[in-house]
Amino acid sequence: MKKLDKLLEKFKNANVLVIGDLILDHYIWGKVDRISPEAPVPVVKVTKESFMAGGCANVALNIRALNGNVSICGIIGKDQYGRKLLSLLEKNQIEYDGVIVDSRRETIRKTRVIAHHQHVVRVDREETFTPDLDIYKQFESFFNRKRNQFNVVVFSDYAKGVIDSKLLEIVKRNFKDSLFLADPKVKNVPLFKDFYLITPNRKEAMEAAKIEDRGREEDLINAGEKLINEYSLKNLLITRGEEGMSLFTDNRHIKIPTFAQEVFDVTGAGDTVIATVGAGLSSGISLVKSCIIANLAASVVVGKVGTATAIPEEIEDRWNKLDRDVKKALEKYL
Repeated sequence: MKKLDKLLEKFKNANVLVIGDLILDHYIWGKVDRISPEAPVPVVKVTKESFMAGGCANVALNIRALNGNVSICGIIGKDQYGRKLLSLLEKNQIEYDGVIVDSRRETIRKTRVIAHHQHVVRVDREETFTPDLDIYKQFESFFNRKRNQFNVVVFSDYAKGVIDSKLLEIVKRNFKDSLFLADPKVKNVPLFKDFYLITPNRKEAMEAAKIEDRGREEDLINAGEKLINEYSLKNLLITRGEEGMSLFTDNRHIKIPTFAQEVFDVTGAGDTVIATVGAGLSSGISLVKSCIIANLAASVVVGKVGTATAIPEEIEDRWNKLDRDVKKALEKYL
């Protein structure tokens, strides 16, 4: 569709700052042929290992995959894993002069063992503690230098200690004219009061609103309206997995249907959503259109194993394969 082509072309104009928890994703790939005689667990014969940029770095990767410009801000440890993460950012042409090296901590790592396209186990190595005063000063210096470069700031919150009220205060002071977006963890939702948009999933939204989820549409709408009012949000996007998305905007509830064909792995789908919406808004695309494109992009990445991205050609291909009635319902927004 020509309309979608033109919208995707605009993403090259995006200038987005991503702030949050940097994570190195470590994948161990293998095969399972037998159960261990020592315990009732599978024995994985390793065939290869790989590393990917995770956490807020995956948000940045998704923006680059759409040809947008992105800079990243976060903390890594002074170790080989931090250096590996920086090399992955450099390889993908992501500016990382906002990444601070903290010798007190280890770079956060998530190791996933995967056999026959299935997760066998995940091992997390992480420390969560508040940055010290010197780290905040380095953040302030970076933001001061970049204050006129970005019209959208995305907070990718994995609740690992980087995003807190003090950091938000510094960001708001330096980016007064930018749109603020956040993919929040439940406990941190109050931090994002007055934001232009937050993007929790259904479970997170229900927990944050303190509303029992009985699986009804009414429950989700009540939660959405409560979050909008309680935290003075301009807009709210609730991702709903196989049920698509719910966008609360301008006193309306717009339900965007799911586009997924096959689901192999939901890892990072939320990163893809906020990355695509942020890049779309930064490019001058409306919120509703950005959300529809984000849902298309998410439907692409869940069909891949591991943290993944969607390029414009894949998004177009997914659109072309949509059910005719779904297309017709969405075209009025595009």
